[in-house]
Amino acid sequence: MTRRLAPLLALMLAACGTATPGTGGEVRVEAADYPVTTLVVTGTAAPDEPTKAELQDLTRSAEQSGEKLETLLHKYRGSATFQALVSQLATDQPDLYVSSGYLDDGRADVWLRLTREPDRALLDRIRATPYDVEVQHGTPLGSDALVKIMEKMFAAVSAFPGVRAGTGRVDHDDDSIRLTYAIEKGATVDEAELRDAALEAGGGAGSIPVDVVFVNDPGSMVEPLAG
Repeated sequence: MTRRLAPLLALMLAACGTATPGTGGEVRVEAADYPVTTLVVTGTAAPDEPTKAELQDLTRSAEQSGEKLETLLHKYRGSATFQALVSQLATDQPDLYVSSGYLDDGRADVWLRLTREPDRALLDRIRATPYDVEVQHGTPLGSDALVKIMEKMFAAVSAFPGVRAGTGRVDHDDDSIRLTYAIEKGATVDEAELRDAALEAGGGAGSIPVDVVFVNDPGSMVEPLAG
């Protein structure tokens, strides 16, 4: 099965324009298309058993969220084993590992996103967890490379004249880079130039293989500059 993780158009910049404090707005710079192939690997390991303290935490969480305890126990049943696998991949193979998370639509318990197809040894390790895992492979950047590009782009945004505050992060729903900023009181910023500067810092327009979202958010004015 092959699917697209994000809307895929030729990379285009929004129309030029300026912004002042309080206006707000969001622009998505879309990357070139990339196909992602998925397969579901059925877990064969026995469920992880929660400790007494963990069971108390899950019970409290169920009471606060309104979710059934049985649902949380089902979700927990492979948490420790799967997290150990994910942590090792992120540490030892950051060029392969991208991201992971829970699925709620029933096609599997969790998803694991990779840059390339897993080899037999990794498939065996995935199978040796209590979870059914949807493996998604074919994304263009591993976790480390994605964060490094985000940091370079955010540094360019935060240094741009007239920018007061903001944040940068990777959105693991679609592996896009999300850059949020606020503009100094009294300043006028050419946001097309700001985007150009950030894209150049990240490798140049057309060279960044994931979508980049620029958000002019006056609400981030109260936040310090942070990556």
